[in-house]
Amino acid sequence: MSDPYRILVVEDEYLLAIDLAERLEDAGFAVIGPVASVDEAFQMIDDESPRAAILDIQLPDGPTYPLADRLGEIGVPFLFVTGYTERDLPERFKQRPLVSKLAEERDLLSALDSLIGR
Repeated sequence: MSDPYRILVVEDEYLLAIDLAERLEDAGFAVIGPVASVDEAFQMIDDESPRAAILDIQLPDGPTYPLADRLGEIGVPFLFVTGYTERDLPERFKQRPLVSKLAEERDLLSALDSLIGR
């Protein structure tokens, strides 16, 4: 049997982060985190080598756009799970998958499966 797909979860709202991590684990993914800061997320990228990432946009230490840029540079697919809308995103991220924090589990997993080709 192959190793579970490793997903980095970057979310600062504790209850949402735990719920998201549990949903991903129930779907067969291995969760890295969740982490609640951009700095910590950068460290996890270096230390844990995620195969994909789920990012909230705004964290206490700033937006996750620099993190998203880094993930793009190293070829790690990511999607945003946020309360923001596509029009709130910088132009370079408007084509990235965006899922509402209020989305149903099946919608989140469908977006993630499409992202990673599973």
